[in-house]
Amino acid sequence: MDAERLHELAVKYQREGQRSVAVEYLRAALSLRPEEAGWLRELGRIHEEQGRLQEALAVYRRAQAIAGNNALSKKIRYLEATILAKEGRIDRARDLFSALAAEYPDDPLLHYSLGVSELLSNRLGDAAKAFQRVIALDAHYANAYLNLATVYERQGRVRQAVETLQRLIEMEGGSAAAQQAEVRLNLIEAGLLMEEGNFHEALEVVSDLLLVEPDNQAALAMAADLQQRLGHLAEEEALRGHLLELQPGNPVQRVRLAEIYMADEKYREAFDLLQEIRQQNAGTPFASRAESLLRRLLSGPAGQQLAEEEEERRLQAYRAAVAENPDDFEAQWGMGEIYLRRQQYELARPALEAALRIRPDYRQGHAILAAVYDQLGLFAKAVDEYAVAASLVDDPDVANTLVQQLLLVNAKKLFVEERLDLAVREFERILQRSPNDALAHFYLGLIYSTREELDKAADQYQQVLRLMPTHVGARLNLASSFERMNREEDAIGEYRKILQANPPPALAETARNRLRATERRIRGLVASLGYTLSFDDNTNLSDRNNAEDYRSNLTLSLAYQYKLNNGVRLRLSTVPTYEVYHKGQFDFLNTSTTVSATYIPHGITLVGGYTYRTSMGLVTSNRFSRSNIFFAEGFSRIKLPHLLHPFSTEKVFTGLSGNLSYTDFEADDSPFFSAYTTVAGLTLRQSLVPRSEFRLSYTFVDNANKKLIGSDYAYTSHGLGMGWEQGFPAGVVANLDLRYTRFNYQNPDSFSKFTRKRRNDRFNATVGASYRLRKDISLFANLSWTRNDSNLPVGFILNAEDIVEGQQSSSLSDYRRLVLSLGVNVFF
Repeated sequence: MDAERLHELAVKYQREGQRSVAVEYLRAALSLRPEEAGWLRELGRIHEEQGRLQEALAVYRRAQAIAGNNALSKKIRYLEATILAKEGRIDRARDLFSALAAEYPDDPLLHYSLGVSELLSNRLGDAAKAFQRVIALDAHYANAYLNLATVYERQGRVRQAVETLQRLIEMEGGSAAAQQAEVRLNLIEAGLLMEEGNFHEALEVVSDLLLVEPDNQAALAMAADLQQRLGHLAEEEALRGHLLELQPGNPVQRVRLAEIYMADEKYREAFDLLQEIRQQNAGTPFASRAESLLRRLLSGPAGQQLAEEEEERRLQAYRAAVAENPDDFEAQWGMGEIYLRRQQYELARPALEAALRIRPDYRQGHAILAAVYDQLGLFAKAVDEYAVAASLVDDPDVANTLVQQLLLVNAKKLFVEERLDLAVREFERILQRSPNDALAHFYLGLIYSTREELDKAADQYQQVLRLMPTHVGARLNLASSFERMNREEDAIGEYRKILQANPPPALAETARNRLRATERRIRGLVASLGYTLSFDDNTNLSDRNNAEDYRSNLTLSLAYQYKLNNGVRLRLSTVPTYEVYHKGQFDFLNTSTTVSATYIPHGITLVGGYTYRTSMGLVTSNRFSRSNIFFAEGFSRIKLPHLLHPFSTEKVFTGLSGNLSYTDFEADDSPFFSAYTTVAGLTLRQSLVPRSEFRLSYTFVDNANKKLIGSDYAYTSHGLGMGWEQGFPAGVVANLDLRYTRFNYQNPDSFSKFTRKRRNDRFNATVGASYRLRKDISLFANLSWTRNDSNLPVGFILNAEDIVEGQQSSSLSDYRRLVLSLGVNVFF
């Protein structure tokens, strides 16, 4: 087939509207006669009508080159400008359109294109002039009217916009452009009603418009906004959904739809949609808004449940992936991260370890695993992991941070191993590198507190609070240090700061209790009530004819304390005790009233006072006795070698206390018990391990009876004691006390008719435990065994009523005694 015939067929199919077929025939014709410039112009025109502008431009350029003139220059330049505009290069396109419009001032298409480019550049004044020029050249150019109305709307010139659209409608009648103008007029009317607050009328206008054009996006958007103003969430949701069907990626509509879901409590739909927006619009304000809404959603109970469900779904997926392929790094690491967020460190550990076996070069992973080991108290492993992480990093600042963490973990390791001297050196080394490391200061405070170096401990806690004013643990320990230093006023200030910071309930309760107790140490009443039930297998202290009994003691303790401005502390206390022997059917009321003063110069505690004590039988006995006691005590702390390791070079703080008392005891019904008693004692206490105390004591007693009839009971004694107390978790404290006493009686024995002097050896062993049931209630149990050996045992047996420990004298016979006591103390 020749070229002419092919061209004729191309023309035929073009007339029939089959442009694609016409293009094929034209190309075939041009392949036979490529020099036909006219055919090339026809092909370019078809491409242009199809919107294939780049192909049209190429064909026009070929045609111009063949024709050898500038007949197609205008068309080529127009297409170049149009392509630039479509590519978003509006400023360059506007310059080309402006040049073309100046060169061809009577071409409405060029002025129209210039107006569109000005409108896209938001140069509204220039756009209006361009569209007005188009209308002046071609009064029936409908799109110029529509765009001019758009310019007027954006300028706020609503009346001019309406007039322009009405002019188009009058001129074009029922054309598509006129219908579009009518839609625009209705939208303008609805917008004006909306601005006036007539939402219902505006909605009626837009609803009528949507009946004609249900997919009109501007009308849908306005209708949705009106439903939002009216609070009709269901209707708004339907409109936004329809808009998203027409504009699937519109982030504005998607964000608003998520807000509707949240308001309508469709939390799952909101959660899923917000996650999509955040992922698909990363780095935009829409992603930031989605993130904000997600935080708000997740802050509520429903959102937390969704987050937990989502996290659990991912965890199950990771577990399945690991079961299928244990070498799946992403699954192992993802599983570990979830356990970390849940603070399930024991579960996170194996997952992170497995991930690092797969990728041993993952520096950040080694640092995270080291932190997990640190949290679990596996400090040696933590040191190794921090060392690996530091060896893998190139950045010296990051490496320095990792080394700092390594040193800190190693120091904590020494601390828990109770190698306190080495731990102190390590923490001080850390502070040389980083003086503002709050954790190092805190641990040094703990070490100094353990060593009873309270001034140093308080200084370290104050350093922590300088760096971290909200560190409640440091403030609580600081207040406790002040208490132990007898600086109650400073302790009270710290406890009040804790309460002002709105701490967690448990911590607030602790602070309130300590605050009340400290305030009472300055000025306040302290009270407690105790009840003890005891079984005594030898109440009359005789092996020949021992008497078993059950004894009950009900004790009330009241004490008022007052601290003077000069630091002297005054104390008045009274302790009445009602004592009942159930088998013997007798009872006593014992009272003890004390006035004392305490002074603490330079870390030495000095106490002096007077006690008046009485004991009287109530139901079955008229016995009455009284004691006047004058006493003095002293206490201080000094550093001494370990009691259990006397050859060790390390010294620990040791409590030394001494006591001296003089008692004038008068027994009305048993004058042979009346005596003057002098007691002197010394006690040494050491805390060897945390929550443990070891003590040694010595006591001297000189008991001189007032009456000749009681000369058998005059004695001096020397007593040695050793005790151990150990605290355990959950408020349990166990204690053991061992004691040996030698009694040397001053006068020859009268009962046995010998002239030798009596000597008694007494051995005591007591084991006990207490349990703090609540902050104000404690339970206790004690088992006490006593053995008394006398070189001159006698058959004389005292009545059980005469054996009131601590007030009457003890038996002169051999005896064994076992006492089991159970009791409770309540503090007020």
